[in-house]
Amino acid sequence: HSLEKNEFGKHVDGAKIDGSLILALPTDEPHDWPGLLVWDGPNHGTKLQKKRPEHHVHLEPGDACFLDKLVWHHGLPITTGARYVIVCFYKCNWRKVKLPASAAI
Repeated sequence: HSLEKNEFGKHVDGAKIDGSLILALPTDEPHDWPGLLVWDGPNHGTKLQKKRPEHHVHLEPGDACFLDKLVWHHGLPITTGARYVIVCFYKCNWRKVKLPASAAI
């Protein structure tokens, strides 16, 4: 994402990833970034009016937010100062692990 952008509108990160990680970095410049809005959880409402719960996520420096694939989120606008984040998109290599017969679960 561009360093010049002050917000990222409501979006999902993509169907070809397993998730994303947003890591808030420290900055010497104070800012007013309110964080993220995330829409996740069971649908509410009728079949015609399905809404997912809205969550406000405030990230302090060093905080991380993991998002599952296709989770709607919005990086809220910043109006003063500077904030920096690292965004990582990841794909997992899922495989079954066979436990030895002696392993008790």
